[in-house]
Amino acid sequence: MMNKILQVPIRGNSECQCRKFLFVLLTLAFFSLLSCGTVEITKESRVLNNFVTELLGVTGISKPYAEYAFSNPGDGWIFISSTADIMGSGRVTLALDSVSVEEAVIVHEAGKERTQEAMRFLSSGEHKVGVLCEKGTSLKSLTVRAIPEIIYCRYGYGPVVRECGPFDLKFLEKHVLGNVNAIVVRPSTHLPDSLKKLWKRQGKKWIGGCSLPGLREPSEAPGAHGYWTECLHKNPYLDGVIVDEFGPDIEEKPDYQDQYAHWTEAVEKIYAAEEFRDKIFYAYVYRVNPPPSSTPRYLMSDRKQSRSFIQTLMDCNYRISWERYFPELSTEEAARDSLVLWMKHPMLNWRKAQPGVEKHMILCFGLFSTPPASMNKNPDVNYKTWMDMQLNMAANDAAFSDIYGCMWWTSGYADEETIRWEGKLFRHYCIEGKTEMLSKDPYMLTHIENPDFDNGTKGWTIMPVEAGSIEVKSYKDYGKLQGRYYATIEGDNFLWMRRSSKGSNIFSQQIMDLDPGRLYSLKMFTADYRDLIEEKSNEHRHVINIQIEDAEVDADKSFQHVFSSRSPRSGFWMNYHWLVFRAEDNTARLIISDWAGKENPGGPISQELVYNFIEIQPYLED
Repeated sequence: MMNKILQVPIRGNSECQCRKFLFVLLTLAFFSLLSCGTVEITKESRVLNNFVTELLGVTGISKPYAEYAFSNPGDGWIFISSTADIMGSGRVTLALDSVSVEEAVIVHEAGKERTQEAMRFLSSGEHKVGVLCEKGTSLKSLTVRAIPEIIYCRYGYGPVVRECGPFDLKFLEKHVLGNVNAIVVRPSTHLPDSLKKLWKRQGKKWIGGCSLPGLREPSEAPGAHGYWTECLHKNPYLDGVIVDEFGPDIEEKPDYQDQYAHWTEAVEKIYAAEEFRDKIFYAYVYRVNPPPSSTPRYLMSDRKQSRSFIQTLMDCNYRISWERYFPELSTEEAARDSLVLWMKHPMLNWRKAQPGVEKHMILCFGLFSTPPASMNKNPDVNYKTWMDMQLNMAANDAAFSDIYGCMWWTSGYADEETIRWEGKLFRHYCIEGKTEMLSKDPYMLTHIENPDFDNGTKGWTIMPVEAGSIEVKSYKDYGKLQGRYYATIEGDNFLWMRRSSKGSNIFSQQIMDLDPGRLYSLKMFTADYRDLIEEKSNEHRHVINIQIEDAEVDADKSFQHVFSSRSPRSGFWMNYHWLVFRAEDNTARLIISDWAGKENPGGPISQELVYNFIEIQPYLED
């Protein structure tokens, strides 16, 4: 039948020709529709959480070419995911607001993963996805979502605990880069041109980390504009700069009254310059954080000049990276209350003081998980669950609706597990738009009792080799020396042991509530007690022995790291111990001694070492 229709001659008068030609086109369209199966399209926007809105959903596309419209709710990022079945040399290409294959954002072809993804920054309003299916190929599904700006901070940094890395391109490509759309980098960091171009080709952003002239020396504030623009001139690949860091307390210092005026003027001049029209200015902003039990004192918006600066950023459509650094608290109830006190209520105050600020705001959480600065300050708490709780509130609480973006600061103070977890949290909340917690593990850890020796030796089996060689002691601010963020008294207690020539001192405990076959990590700090109380500084590796019975220790993932404190007594040396093990049963036996082996002390006789922060928590499988 189709062949006969195709052979209809177009003769006679023009009206007859038009009718017959129209009949041919309608018939072809009818059979084309029959041949492509059922196409289901969802165009209505659907809010998934505060970060993500689904804009378009299509299934069953096999037409040679089709376009699908969606509306972007504001200037911002979209995420595209498509799944295709490829036959032979056929291809499926997807392009945004274009019919050009050369401008495709996704290309499906033989040898590639069945599902492909892309992110792009688009203006608000109507857009289209053009889908071209070649040589019998078909697109099974297409999803378009509005997502936040998701920033990795930062490329080329760290880790400070070198055994935790490297966080090189291979590692980041596997665990992070597919889940972010912007990267902070120091302008001085060498980036291969191939990497710069690859990231740009993906439609993503490079952000240069810059300092704040005038923060420490007021006379330098007038030079802020020249400093920031020089950074952009020297590094034309950058899409903007992020400046560290603005705070309201600066205005309280008599010598600093004019700084915000200079900084505001510099931002306005950058915005007015045509050469920087496509560049974005990001400002890290902070508020002095008293201990979590205190009442919040003020925000950036509570001070006249800093409030004017924030308004200028908003008027220029620039970004505010609001630092929210939350250390672990000793109970889950206290942790949840602190998020309300320090995260939700301040956000509501921001919105009330400066309406619309959320559309420019990036939530900047604290990533610190290793010395010399760590939010992971309580060995009774699962740090990954705590990270999850923070992002979960941001994703679900109405105080954070329409929030522009999120990030974690910063990779240098993190271990590889935390970086991998960061990538998974970004995927879960900021791309998939989930509302439930990603972690299934509870906030409180139950594997070790009394890990900081705050209750003497309760829970521990103590085996001194001679009288007076093991004791629980304390030292004011020892927890702060370890880098426990906002520590008050946490970490000031510890187990003290003096090495004897008669044999090893031993302390042990049964590890509880393990899942057989699952990986766990063990963390612990040690220090030389004489160095501590005599305020000396000696860099050396402590000789101890850690055994875990009924478990398999992963030697490749385990290490001992020597580090120095940065405050309050800079230069005091300690050891950070990290083991990864796989449980073989529901329990295991942790045994720690101050001899290298049964017959070998390994270290100086009479050396006094102290032990605390003995944390065991589930380890994220790679």
